[in-house]
Amino acid sequence: MSDSRTPAAPKPLRPAWLLLAAALLVCGAVFTATLGLRGKSDPKWGQVHADFDVLEAALIRYRQARGALPDEGSLDFLVPEFLPAVPVDPWGRPYMFTSGDARVLLTSYGQDGVRGGFGSEQDHTNYDGHGR
Repeated sequence: MSDSRTPAAPKPLRPAWLLLAAALLVCGAVFTATLGLRGKSDPKWGQVHADFDVLEAALIRYRQARGALPDEGSLDFLVPEFLPAVPVDPWGRPYMFTSGDARVLLTSYGQDGVRGGFGSEQDHTNYDGHGR
């Protein structure tokens, strides 16, 4: 004897759950957009990238004159021949420098001086596209 019962239809989602899910999606989108846009208008970010431009130009001149760059460390090797002084980031800390092959990485760890973060605490590199 076969069972002629039809399977039960799935219960419809309750409107309250749909509204909650939609509200969470909207809040997440607003939060993400706020984090992404907040610092882009921060004038300190522009200063960081202006300093990167100056440092990159000095590093190019150094490499042309000496043939190679140090691997990493302080940028003091640029003074006084290639720069009058090494700039510090807007929060008073030295920029980080790493060189590998043809690429040079300049980094500022933002206001908090710690790797990572959002907004004013976000890290900046000469490759992140901010402030240009």
